[in-house]
Amino acid sequence: HQYRLVFSNPVPEQVAEEFREVNTLGLQALEHLARSIERCRQAGVFTQTDPSLDAYVIWMILHGVTSVIITDHGRHGMPWPSQEAIIDRALEMVLRGCGFSR
Repeated sequence: HQYRLVFSNPVPEQVAEEFREVNTLGLQALEHLARSIERCRQAGVFTQTDPSLDAYVIWMILHGVTSVIITDHGRHGMPWPSQEAIIDRALEMVLRGCGFSR
């Protein structure tokens, strides 16, 4: 539930200033991810990338998967795959989308 508190709730204007440091850390993490993607591209590991765009998309995909696993997994009478299977497939799809080559 800590994930939902930090990432899924809108921040009221009156406390937005208090979250500026957290936002700064999040932006630094996103920039680090973009630099890592660029290094993978330069090394030939990823072949089809726009590092900045890919960082945002990867960030959103992984946050989405995390949010759904926390809030909905095992609910609604759906035949959910295991959490591990969902995470593995999401990562596999992200890597393929970046043109991962072994």
